[in-house]
Amino acid sequence: FSPAQITTLPSGLRVASSDAAGRVASVSLFVDAGSRYESSPALSGTSHLLEKLAFTSTATRSKFRMLRDIEASGLAVSAAASRECMAYSVEGMRGQVGAMAEIVVEAATRPALMNYAGGVVETDFARAELRADAAELGEAAAELMKDPNMVLMESVHAAAYGGSTLGLPLPAVKGKIEKIEPATVADYLSALYTADRMVVSGVNVDHDELVAAVTASAADVPRSSSLGFPKATYVGGEVRVPAAEVGAGSHVALAFEGVAWEDPDVIPVCVLNSLLGGGGSFSAGGPGKGMYTKLYTEVLNRHGWVQNVAAFNCIYSDSGLFGITASAGPGELAQLADLVVEQANNMAKGLSAEQVSRAKNMTASALVMHLESRSLMSEDIGRQVLSSGKHIPADELVQKIQAVSVKDLQRVASRMLASKPSLVLYGDLINTPTFQHVESSVVSKKLSQ
Repeated sequence: FSPAQITTLPSGLRVASSDAAGRVASVSLFVDAGSRYESSPALSGTSHLLEKLAFTSTATRSKFRMLRDIEASGLAVSAAASRECMAYSVEGMRGQVGAMAEIVVEAATRPALMNYAGGVVETDFARAELRADAAELGEAAAELMKDPNMVLMESVHAAAYGGSTLGLPLPAVKGKIEKIEPATVADYLSALYTADRMVVSGVNVDHDELVAAVTASAADVPRSSSLGFPKATYVGGEVRVPAAEVGAGSHVALAFEGVAWEDPDVIPVCVLNSLLGGGGSFSAGGPGKGMYTKLYTEVLNRHGWVQNVAAFNCIYSDSGLFGITASAGPGELAQLADLVVEQANNMAKGLSAEQVSRAKNMTASALVMHLESRSLMSEDIGRQVLSSGKHIPADELVQKIQAVSVKDLQRVASRMLASKPSLVLYGDLINTPTFQHVESSVVSKKLSQ
């Protein structure tokens, strides 16, 4: 795995690529945008909506023509919204780089909504098209929020960041997204979709050919925005979500301030996440399913009433969240919370050389296997360049992973436990521990080490 070639265009847009000489190519465009920038209630759900609107109507193609051109070229397209990144991807044959770059740049930077930037009155057709897509998205988002894992992750971000920046909701909210105005979305695009906030990445492409194609397709993308955006500030706290129905399960999330992408401790934290691992009590099992990870052996193997427990590690440009989620049956919320606190306190205690070695190998193998996919390799290149302006090859990352020691894991665990916890309790909230109790339990355990 060699480092990607990186070229910065005069506009500030960066083009990065790696050629593995494959016959199928992947071209992706990443934008430094997402739900963290939806700073007003009127913008809530915009990123999720833009994901749905991707590769439909643009300033130069109708929805029908866009879909016809994609199918006629045999391309595969996708889009994904996250808290601080919008991703647009196209896959096709190696000789189609020009067409792939044109479509992905057009889909991202010239959606039909851009015709209404600055508050210009939109046509009835544009409004009707947006309303139809927003209504469909609202229904899908409502179903999405029935997933306890989604509720936990959204709530723990809200608790960690006080409901601002990274704590703003990612999924659209039914009843609100249907009221979003086309001009509002267009102004969001104008503020964030600028060349200096974009990276186009490619895999199995000729770099010079990709640069030429992007230069031609993105010539009219605005260079930069004069707007400033706040940094994420971790505050910690709690969110309590009552059960939606009698007999619902018990769910807990406990998190601490983690690390940002450029933090020197990012590799040890990733290894610690692999070491904790976890899984479900009904997993088919096997080493690849995490049966030898710390949470599996110390929770699922010993407490049959726990249905699921897993570590999570969310890394962002200026902050991060590290923690544990767990689920059990109804009426188990109080003891489940106590168990999660205990595991958090003990996350780096009593580690054997075998455990650490296995965790490092798991982290390294997951990284290398991840990069066997064209689309994931393109994503890795794009996200690295977007966040740091550089690309670190897998070989170098594997060396850093293998250099992690037990002391490194203990140090980063102590560092994270020193932050104020972020707690989510979801289920029957009667007789559950207070936030002060949980916070003092973490602190007292840390001081008694």
